[in-house]
Amino acid sequence: DWSLHKSDPASVPMFKDLIHKSLNCKNSSFELPLDSVIKALNSQKNPTTTHIIPPTGFVFHESRCGSTLVANTLSAASPSRHRVYSESAPLIEALRACGDGGTRWRDGACHRAAHLSLVKDVVTIMGLTNDEESRLFFKVQSIGTKSIAVMRAAFPRVPWVFVYRDPVQVMMSHLKTKEQRSAVCLRYRSRPQEDLKMLVKEAGRDVASLSTEEHCAAHLASLCQAALTNHKSSTTGIMLNYVDIPQKLLSTVFPDHFHIPIGKDATERVNAVCGKYSKGRGVKGEWVHDSDAKENRAWDEVRAASELFLKDVTDSLMGDTGGAVKR
Repeated sequence: DWSLHKSDPASVPMFKDLIHKSLNCKNSSFELPLDSVIKALNSQKNPTTTHIIPPTGFVFHESRCGSTLVANTLSAASPSRHRVYSESAPLIEALRACGDGGTRWRDGACHRAAHLSLVKDVVTIMGLTNDEESRLFFKVQSIGTKSIAVMRAAFPRVPWVFVYRDPVQVMMSHLKTKEQRSAVCLRYRSRPQEDLKMLVKEAGRDVASLSTEEHCAAHLASLCQAALTNHKSSTTGIMLNYVDIPQKLLSTVFPDHFHIPIGKDATERVNAVCGKYSKGRGVKGEWVHDSDAKENRAWDEVRAASELFLKDVTDSLMGDTGGAVKR
């Protein structure tokens, strides 16, 4: 029930929340071969009220850095025209089908063309609508940042943004206490990925010796580095700092990058959404500035890990803020 997200995105901030709250989604799941669905769509001859929205933009992120707020503002900018998927399972599974960033292309274990076709088919199906929607956005899970190259290969002209935040602040959004051993940034600690191993090695360390804080920082740095690498070889990406939300969204990202008309009403809706806690889910209401609190609460190991792994790449992101879509 997309009306739930369009009317109050903070109440169902993730796609799984929307599924859970949508009555028609309860006990109504079914499976169909993907290729048969695509063939049926392509062979459709008679006009119907259903049409396919092409992708308008993708949002990648460092995690715990304001990306959900960006997704919510995209919905608020034009509720009737915009469909925004926030961390939906189908797209991330398709993007990672040949390894993060298509790593299995290189050894021939996974066919590049088939992989890109899968990604495009999934996006096509997710863009089906019988409403007046005309713009389609995806906020991808943070690990999907390592697959920006796959997205770019599938949709080379579709703009994207990468959202990031001050190193200490983003780490403190992940780690609440010194004793914490479970967090998004620690999810791959038992099976570290090759790019993280290389990053750690370049810092003169070994993955096995990393503390909780260091592993968290290294993981976040690997995401930032993936975004930075793609941005340097791309004309379709913009780096978006948390501190620039919503100003840069309204002044640059929406009108010039995603080509969304921004008038007075849209601006008011976006600012209203920014006044709410982005993942409130009907429980938490007004947003409270927390950057200073996170800085004050950070302990020495967090600051040291941030300095070791995150500072340089974040400084580079801050220096590479631009981007323009060639059309």
